[in-house]
Amino acid sequence: MQPALGTFATTGRNLVSIPGTNNWDMSLHKTFKLYERMVLQFRADAFNPWNHTEFSAIGKTITTPSTFGKVTAAKNARNLMLGLRLQW
Repeated sequence: MQPALGTFATTGRNLVSIPGTNNWDMSLHKTFKLYERMVLQFRADAFNPWNHTEFSAIGKTITTPSTFGKVTAAKNARNLMLGLRLQW
């Protein structure tokens, strides 16, 4: 019996998967005491600081040979955030 066109026959789930994930987040902060009860904090947050490419989609439909088996999308690249906080 032939499988239906565009299917992987009777294979189990997750036959085709995307490459692994590198999930790195970093945060650095420095606190400065200005007065007895006043504090200034500088923060630097980085999401994906090493800028590893993380793929998010792969073509799984056999009937579209232009994208089958190819990576078709990627997640966001490096993201940096700076902050300044005054606490009194």
